[in-house]
Amino acid sequence: MKHNILHNILPKLIGLMFLYSCTSDPEVPDYTTGEEMIFDVATASVTRASVITSLSNKSFKLFGDLNTAKVYINGEYFEGIRRIFDGTEVKYTGSTCNYGTTQYWLMGQEYWFVALFPYSPQGVSDMTYDDSKLSFTYTLPSDLNNAVDLLAATDRRKFHLGLTNTTVSLKFNHLLSQINIQAALDEDLMYEDDDEYEASDPDYEDEFIEFHRVDIYGSKTAATFTVAPAATLSTNPATTGTVDTKLIDNGADSKLSKTFTTAKKLTNNKQLVTFFSNTDALLIIPQQFASDSEAKMVLTYTINGNTERERQIELPLAGYNWEAGKTYTYKFTVSKAYTGQIKEGSLTIEIDDFTNPGAQDQWISDDETMKFEFDAPR
Repeated sequence: MKHNILHNILPKLIGLMFLYSCTSDPEVPDYTTGEEMIFDVATASVTRASVITSLSNKSFKLFGDLNTAKVYINGEYFEGIRRIFDGTEVKYTGSTCNYGTTQYWLMGQEYWFVALFPYSPQGVSDMTYDDSKLSFTYTLPSDLNNAVDLLAATDRRKFHLGLTNTTVSLKFNHLLSQINIQAALDEDLMYEDDDEYEASDPDYEDEFIEFHRVDIYGSKTAATFTVAPAATLSTNPATTGTVDTKLIDNGADSKLSKTFTTAKKLTNNKQLVTFFSNTDALLIIPQQFASDSEAKMVLTYTINGNTERERQIELPLAGYNWEAGKTYTYKFTVSKAYTGQIKEGSLTIEIDDFTNPGAQDQWISDDETMKFEFDAPR
């Protein structure tokens, strides 16, 4: 009798146990419903004055993986890495991000995201997304007016309803270095040593020089970037990712140029003139120059509008280090245009670090590096 009772009841007990496990186990979610996956752009994501001062009303490329233990998804068990975004275009309106078909969070599971701005950057090639890492090669155009301001963001999190924010706030960081130049004229620039400068004299009031172009020699013009989420997961809810940059040898004869749409005019007032604006940035591949490097920036200018006699000033780059996300500002005062000398003691290099907005470095070069000879007029 007992055997018959167990024989009749046991299948029902097993069925109830299975039903209970399926309905109560938090690791068995429905992949097509639940908490919607939302993306946003962190308000402090674009902090430096550059070509891109806002991502509003623009698009970026999004990659994302679900890295999970064994879970039940849409009628079948799944374990491992599942691609949920594969270069998807995300349109950022300034308040929300639209990425198309809605994705939903899975409780207790881990997610990795990588985003690249802009969505279709010119100069980018060999793009791959594998093992939750985005790799691509970026080559600067010879005309730096066409350089692309590349930004990337990463996010890694484990989702728990009520404990994890359903919105992924992407903090974009700059992948390239930015160069700025500020120059001024000494008040007695245009005159011989025995001449007396008189600002009120009508013969002197129109004296000026104009910078027309900057050329960069001996720098790397291409690099392969690998952007990945953090190697380990931190608490609540995301961690900063990593960027690996591998320079590509482009030979010693490389030349990059940026011609100014409007000449940068310096007059005898000792006021620094900034060469680049928010929409006219000089973007460069991050790199370090050896102490014996012959790399240099060459500034071409004319005196009093005489374009038939161009002059040049060279700023050597040996020993300098250009890091991603930083702006390097070269400040100096031109002492005498005819003898070709930067005013001794005036050359200052300032570094604004926007990977750490609170940091700023500044130093003044020694006397030997402050004297530069102009090339002979052409």
